[in-house]
Amino acid sequence: MQKNKPFLIEPPRPDELPEMLALLAANDLPTDGVEALLDWAVVARSATGLAGMAAVEPCDGDALLRSVAVAARYRGAGLGHQLTVAAQERARRAGFQNLYLLTTTAAGFFAERGFRIIVRSDVPLGVQASAEFSQLCPASATVMTRPLQDKPGRREG
Repeated sequence: MQKNKPFLIEPPRPDELPEMLALLAANDLPTDGVEALLDWAVVARSATGLAGMAAVEPCDGDALLRSVAVAARYRGAGLGHQLTVAAQERARRAGFQNLYLLTTTAAGFFAERGFRIIVRSDVPLGVQASAEFSQLCPASATVMTRPLQDKPGRREG
């Protein structure tokens, strides 16, 4: 684990797709459809290659958080949090209302970042129609969500 390493988090270059797919595979995450999400992805680079990545998939006014992956040697350094925040902010700026995710191993991680567990039947049909939701992740995966936009009349402060 390498701590306190500042990472520049930014959109991936198209030539980084093979490295992104390898990072996902190394983290036992689905790789199907990731090439279509390059415009919605963020990566963190190290001197030796990709240190981590995250992507969102647009789904009819909402978004699905996909592919949050950190290279083994950078785990525990806060990079997963940074990538999650960057992907979440990307989705918020794009105007998506809510962010959903599926996880088999990281419910606690995402709960600490404001996501709450919901039942599958509460997920909007646009998100349920995504390949990740309908085919790639097991039915036993935990489903979580968090709002991205303030509710009318509600202010943060």
